[in-house]
Amino acid sequence: MKKKILLVVDWNELEMDFAVPVIYRSEFGSKVNIWNCKRKVIFTNLVLQRYYEYLGAVLYVICNHRKYRYIVLWQQIIGFMIGLLPFSSITNKTIISTVLYSDRNTKESNVKNYIFRKSIKRVGALLYYSEEMSNETKLDFPKYSEKIFSTFIPILFSTDVNLSVSKFANIIDSNRTIFCGGRSDRDFESVILAFKNTSIPVVIVCPDEHHISNLNLVTENIKVLRFSQVPNDEYYDLVKRSFCTMIPLRSEDSSCGQLLFSFAMNNEKPIIASDSQGVRDYIENKKNGLLVPVKNHDALKDAYELLLEDSKLRYDIIDKSKEIADKMTVTNYLEKTFQIIELLPN
Repeated sequence: MKKKILLVVDWNELEMDFAVPVIYRSEFGSKVNIWNCKRKVIFTNLVLQRYYEYLGAVLYVICNHRKYRYIVLWQQIIGFMIGLLPFSSITNKTIISTVLYSDRNTKESNVKNYIFRKSIKRVGALLYYSEEMSNETKLDFPKYSEKIFSTFIPILFSTDVNLSVSKFANIIDSNRTIFCGGRSDRDFESVILAFKNTSIPVVIVCPDEHHISNLNLVTENIKVLRFSQVPNDEYYDLVKRSFCTMIPLRSEDSSCGQLLFSFAMNNEKPIIASDSQGVRDYIENKKNGLLVPVKNHDALKDAYELLLEDSKLRYDIIDKSKEIADKMTVTNYLEKTFQIIELLPN
């Protein structure tokens, strides 16, 4: 391969410190250049900051695409923005990675579906982190099925990463505390309803702008923290200290949470998650985790009590989680990416 591929990422410092050396030490290291779109915070609004970085990534690709054989975009939104460009010299060699949502309602005339339809026509490939979602997309877009692939999401940092001790570490009881966190599509309300007025300790970490309608129902056993209070390494320190990780989602077709449960699996933390599209490729109920119906607070509580009471099930889940975690590597992700590249036109 004469030209390298450009991997455009939006990784935080923790992810960069772990993943970049792994990539450059791998068999693919000489074939990849990594460019991170993360920039110094200039907007207090998270959305503005994010799109400032994404637009910077688009500009970087426009200015540098001729140097590379293919452009692989870790963040799907950057990919969809590039997919709208009128330059086939860029779009044809673009691979959109971390495609985490499906586009089931393809006949609706909304902005997201318009952008998705335009992108899938123009870009070289889409790489989903859910086989179920990729298969659904192939059915929705049979004309472009050869562009659609799937793989396991890679773990971007592991148990040997030196995490800072969280200033909230003292509120974690490793034998009982539920950790519940995340930014996208989380159903924190059901968690609050499940565990209010109990003795079960719960720590929720959510975005500053996330409106929790049941916040007035929070009782003494539930601690709600905001991401502005909890840096990335402290966030994962809390996960690592907890008894289990809970990932409740708002809808059955939600497709988020993989990075959190990949870390939890890699750190032997049993997972309770909503039974959704983005989760089922990774978790099989009562095998390597517990799945519950979406927006069902009673089921969340029952699942927690089952983990607490059935130690054999809990240790079996932890043991089986390792099998999936072993597949969630950066090198496996790169191997799949290069397999896709070899199938695409030069």
